[in-house]
This record gives sequence, C-alpha cells and structure tokens, in this order.
Amino acid sequence: MRNNNQIKRTKYLLSIGLYLLVSGPMSASVIPTNMGSYSFRGMVIATPCQIAPGSEKVPVDFQQISVKRSL
Repeated sequence: MRNNNQIKRTKYLLSIGLYLLVSGPMSASVIPTNMGSYSFRGMVIATPCQIAPGSEKVPVDFQQISVKRSL
C-alpha cells in the first residue's frame, strides 16, 4: 500500500514539474515582441458639413502612432 502511494505521489509531482516546465515558455511566446513604431499616411474624407465643398480630400500625415498595451 505504501509503495502504491509513493508511485501516485511521484506521478503527481512529475506532472506538476512538467506543467511548470512547459507553461513558462508557452506564456513567454504569447508576449508580443514587436513593440516598434507604426506610421502611415492616410486621407481624411469628410462630409461637406465638416470640410468646405471642393476640398473633400485633404492629405494628413499621421506620423508615428504609439500603441500602449497592458499585459
């Protein structure tokens, strides 16, 4: 009986150890590594009530857009 309990305990401890060994790299692979800057150039197309008629396409340079993420 004691031998059987030792085997169960050993299996339990090994499974916990394996879980801890594997869960670290798995969660680290989810963290985004490319936290660089993004930039783009877009066109603002507005309705006549916001932009005077004839100037519907106004180029706007958005420069750098920062992304703030909470982990």
